[in-house]
Amino acid sequence: MTAEPNENVHASLQAASTVVSMSAPATAQAPPGMAEMVRDFDWSATPLGNAASWSRSLQTVVRLMLGSRYAMWLAWGPELTFLCNDAYRPTLGVKQCFIGAPAREVWAEVWQEAGSRIEYVLSTGEATWDENLLLILERNGFKEETWHTFSYSPAHGDSGRVEGMLCVVTEDTRCVLSERRLATVAQLSGAARHAQTTALACEEMLAVLGENRRDLPFVGLYLAGAQEPGAAFARCAGSTHPLAANLPADAAHACAARDAAGAGYGGGGAHGLGAGRGPAQDDRGGL
Repeated sequence: MTAEPNENVHASLQAASTVVSMSAPATAQAPPGMAEMVRDFDWSATPLGNAASWSRSLQTVVRLMLGSRYAMWLAWGPELTFLCNDAYRPTLGVKQCFIGAPAREVWAEVWQEAGSRIEYVLSTGEATWDENLLLILERNGFKEETWHTFSYSPAHGDSGRVEGMLCVVTEDTRCVLSERRLATVAQLSGAARHAQTTALACEEMLAVLGENRRDLPFVGLYLAGAQEPGAAFARCAGSTHPLAANLPADAAHACAARDAAGAGYGGGGAHGLGAGRGPAQDDRGGL
């Protein structure tokens, strides 16, 4: 089976570009879409060769991927050359040099997980399936906890041989983290309900919070309120980490004490909670 002429290749990619642009109106500041990037990229410097020489099968799967609003990426050829669509770009974060690069370089930090699955697809011709798989990505300059549901499917060439892998994926990070954090809140709401003393109440709350180390690497629980003259505003009632117990309330946790005071906590029994999230976490739960 012969490859389509050069003008047909560009026409196919231009058609995909039209589909993408219709789904997301362009603005003057908008970055180029993936269809435009694929069309303008110098593929002659990659193992795929000039776009004019691409097989009909490769053209078809690229056109399908670029025209879809579902997140997809493709690894094709001996070096598993990487391509993706616009819907997948948020997963890449700040990664820039990805188009036309070997997939093992694009996702070097998780290649142990991805590479073994791709090798299975290429060798057996069978698809894989993973649901809510944890992958620690480095897409924003730090290690980040992410969760994904995806399938790696065989992509066949014109000869019928498996020449690549097409991934269709949904990122579940926000859902997984939200469910985990809400579960902690639910458990915390029932903690210490029957505690007879302040000390026991603190122990039960710390036990609950200590079970969620991914979101709360350490927790320091402080009792804020009236103290003896000259004493600190708050004292540590317990923590989930030995070092946290040694942090002075009047320095490291001054803000927690102010919050407690601002909420109207008065004589003994006012509680301030200082929760540490770790140096490299963001709102999506990065580690």
